[in-house]
Amino acid sequence: MSTNLRIDEESRDGKTKVFYISRINPKMSWPSNSNLAVFCSGGVFKKYKILENGDPNVKIVMIK
Repeated sequence: MSTNLRIDEESRDGKTKVFYISRINPKMSWPSNSNLAVFCSGGVFKKYKILENGDPNVKIVMIK
């Protein structure tokens, strides 16, 4: 799963971490949203939210 993903940017706002994730190979499909949260957090999170910024190869993952 993570071989096609790359964390481009990471920031923290209080208890919330925000990750900008992109696909290395855009021809491969995105993993499920829960797998994106696990990829960013290493499996430790209470809540997550997946956002898009208009680019089909970038997703924003917010983790609490």
